[in-house]
Amino acid sequence: MTGDPRTVDALELVAWMVAQGYLDVKLAVPCDANRRPIRDDSIFHEKTGSIEDKTGDRLAFNGSINETEYGWTRNWESFNAFTSWNDGPRVDEEEASFAKLWANQAKRAITLDVPTALREQLLTFLPDPEQLPKCMQEHDEEGRENTEARRATLRPGKGELPAPGVAPVLSIDEERQAVWERIANAANDPIGGDRVGEATSAVVPCSSRRSAGAAGD
Repeated sequence: MTGDPRTVDALELVAWMVAQGYLDVKLAVPCDANRRPIRDDSIFHEKTGSIEDKTGDRLAFNGSINETEYGWTRNWESFNAFTSWNDGPRVDEEEASFAKLWANQAKRAITLDVPTALREQLLTFLPDPEQLPKCMQEHDEEGRENTEARRATLRPGKGELPAPGVAPVLSIDEERQAVWERIANAANDPIGGDRVGEATSAVVPCSSRRSAGAAGD
């Protein structure tokens, strides 16, 4: 494979997700009231989706966030999120809207499956079957390093750290104890120790005006 390394890595990841059944792709073409394709300079800019966990709780979102310099500095963008436990009907509405578009039943767009030839061409970017895509390998390695560093930091006491690459296995109670020990001793930390009380307090300060009034009373 040749070309820009970042593009190749992205295509490799997409190809892997398609091959593993994690990703399905369709194309949407603008159409008129009679569902005939039209030439249009507009784009489908909305970002929308729905996530469901194993307990059946759902989260739906939509928006038009533009992750570009122009989008951040000049555009008027918005993003909305809804949960089934707070706004079930709105989650249902978002899911129904997406399902309608995906099933090629939207009024202003024709939704098509990606041609087999294009899919097969994409799959030429597949990594070695025994490996994750390169970008996932990097994140996986970084995640392991962060986990090992966190566990070493939380390890009770000041004994010797384990050999490189071997993270101590702590129980939930041990991790909880280590965290509370760090909080209890953090005030002595020369960096940030003066803000420990504020950061860990369960008390929410009143506004300055209300505090002043209370003090005057």
